[in-house]
Amino acid sequence: MNQDKNKENFLFFISEAKYWISDFGLFDWNIHFTTEEPPSNILNDDTDFGYLAWYQAVESNKAARIGLSLETEKDSQKSIAKAAFHEVCEILLHPLEGFARCDAAPSTTDAIITEKHTVIRRLEKTIFEPYWQKRTLHHGD
Repeated sequence: MNQDKNKENFLFFISEAKYWISDFGLFDWNIHFTTEEPPSNILNDDTDFGYLAWYQAVESNKAARIGLSLETEKDSQKSIAKAAFHEVCEILLHPLEGFARCDAAPSTTDAIITEKHTVIRRLEKTIFEPYWQKRTLHHGD
């Protein structure tokens, strides 16, 4: 195991994740990074990454951990950057997952709709606005 390469990859992973945290405006979350093994209750349903990266979040206090495997020396920068993006998206959408796990009551439905619009507003600000700015710069619309 190449510890220097793994440390370099971990710092790169943090940098990439922080970019998306900032870009998506997830400033209301307290996010920590780790190289710990994933907790046993984390399901591995992602065939793209296996356990290259994982997240764990607690919606009630907006706290999350994002982990990266200690053995990344064989992984490309693209796969590490994509894993960082993926885990930040997991946090972005985590509140919806929490609602889905609750009993489907009318108040839950309202909460899901509210959270859906929170996600849409984040995407408008982080994806649509830069797109529109580029478009108007090039097309003069």
